[in-house]
Amino acid sequence: MIKLFLSISVCVALTSSLFSAPLANYIKSDVQAFVSIRNLAETQAQWESHPFAELLDDESMKSVIEALSGSGSASAENDAEGFVEVMQNEFGLSMDEFLNLFNGEIALSFYNLADQFGAAEAPRRMALMAHFSGDEDRIEELMQIQFERNAKAHKEVNPLVEHVWVEETFMGEVLYMDETFNGVDTYIEDGYALVDGVFVLATEDELRQIVEWIKEGGDSIASSESYQRAIEDAGRGDLRFYANLSAIVKPLNEALMAKVMQGGLAMFGVTAQSLDAALDLEALQACVLDVDLTEKGLLLSSGVFYREKSGLLRLLHYVEGALPEASYVPEAVLATSVSTFDFSAMFAELEKVLGLASPSVPMLLDIQFQKIKTDTGVDLRASILENISGDFVSLSMMREQSRETEVSLSEQLYVMGVKDTQSLSDAMETLKDLVPGARDLIETQEYEGQTIHTIKSQRNPMQPNVPVNDVSFVITRSELILNIGRVGLLQEVLSRMVDTKRGFWQLDETERIVDSIAAENAVSRSYVDFSQMAKPVLQSLLMAATAGGLDTEVDFSQLSADLEIPLIMISESNEADDGLLVRALLLKKEDAE
Repeated sequence: MIKLFLSISVCVALTSSLFSAPLANYIKSDVQAFVSIRNLAETQAQWESHPFAELLDDESMKSVIEALSGSGSASAENDAEGFVEVMQNEFGLSMDEFLNLFNGEIALSFYNLADQFGAAEAPRRMALMAHFSGDEDRIEELMQIQFERNAKAHKEVNPLVEHVWVEETFMGEVLYMDETFNGVDTYIEDGYALVDGVFVLATEDELRQIVEWIKEGGDSIASSESYQRAIEDAGRGDLRFYANLSAIVKPLNEALMAKVMQGGLAMFGVTAQSLDAALDLEALQACVLDVDLTEKGLLLSSGVFYREKSGLLRLLHYVEGALPEASYVPEAVLATSVSTFDFSAMFAELEKVLGLASPSVPMLLDIQFQKIKTDTGVDLRASILENISGDFVSLSMMREQSRETEVSLSEQLYVMGVKDTQSLSDAMETLKDLVPGARDLIETQEYEGQTIHTIKSQRNPMQPNVPVNDVSFVITRSELILNIGRVGLLQEVLSRMVDTKRGFWQLDETERIVDSIAAENAVSRSYVDFSQMAKPVLQSLLMAATAGGLDTEVDFSQLSADLEIPLIMISESNEADDGLLVRALLLKKEDAE
């Protein structure tokens, strides 16, 4: 029976989009995850006039939906349409009537997700709660219809199955239990109750607990420090996903340790205890994602929180200071990011993590690094691995097609801060001679006072319409610039570094959007222009499907050649003492200008 209401939750989220909840007051503190919708009726009303609703009605977007409606990919759309039909034909409810009944908050909670990854399949423990505006007779009528549908479906699979309603009085409330006999065992599949305007559908123990807490209160997730911290910097919570990592990670970690140790790591001195100490996954406390409707788009607020920055979390290391200005980023960029991520600190911490996992690993690494230094004169650790630090900038541009039949290709460029560029330059020159003939494959040219080193790539004669990207790099006085694509992109950036003070990140419209999501301790910002990606991606998929190189049930022939996804996204990440927070704004491109 819960499956229907799982479908309700998904379909309502798809059709009217988005949830949050004081219903969290009735969710146990040991819950592993829950999804909630803040106010169904309000969100539905806001969605009807939202720019994204109009976007989904566009013919080119409809072609995407039609293409995805192949035999194996239609579940989302078909389930949504089937849900509406079931509501109308079997429950006698239009969508408006359904939304009028369930017009407030909805929360779907899961109590043993981690058990589903174990060797033995565990019965699912979950609960669905919703504010219900009808009376007991109305909910009883609806649940009787669903009870009969559920019993009929089970009977078709197993003729011995029998379902019986069992009523139980608990704390002055009537609980309706679906007692099931499967031909061997008798058990309670789930049950429901309507208490103080809250409809509850849950597995047996969870149903009683929720009823008790609605009546008297209890130790809920809403009162836990982890949850309160997670939502402190979150959004409004039109749609909220919360994962109680402190409850999930331990059983998952135990299963992971057992699995990993079967892989022969013991020969390297790795034990389950040492690996657990190295990764320290149990430092993770919670994560949250809020999706809120704004006047012109979507605001996504997320965060990962931890007890302390240990284990793998120590690899997330940022240099203190402002984000790079990166005025050389072209205005028409496809995607770009700026960050203060410290690669040198990451590599140093990685060695420590490996050392905790196995005391022999640092010694083996030292031997290998020393051998490379003896053979080549290059101190790989000092010259390269721990030499990349400071500002990090990436950007992507769509490559212009030389002919209509050629697949579009994006080109990437990365700018990384370097502590000692002379040491890096000497190391790169030495490494060129390690592979026989490698130096002959590298072309060099001078541009804007810099030496560009380019490794030419060769087209595959079997795929003449698929372009290839060359690889080029430049070492300036303070940076390593790596370019994957035409050398022209690298030259453009070098020129802009010399005489351009205003690029994408300095545009008025960019600064305006960034200001709307900016917060203290920013460690990265990023931007993606989805409008530039749609047609090239579609073209690549169509060509791959035509050539028979794409094994999929999606009918790409249904996709519109004029497919447009006129959306952009700008995000910012901020580091706190106990977590990493990310906010992103998704807008139609015309509304961002």
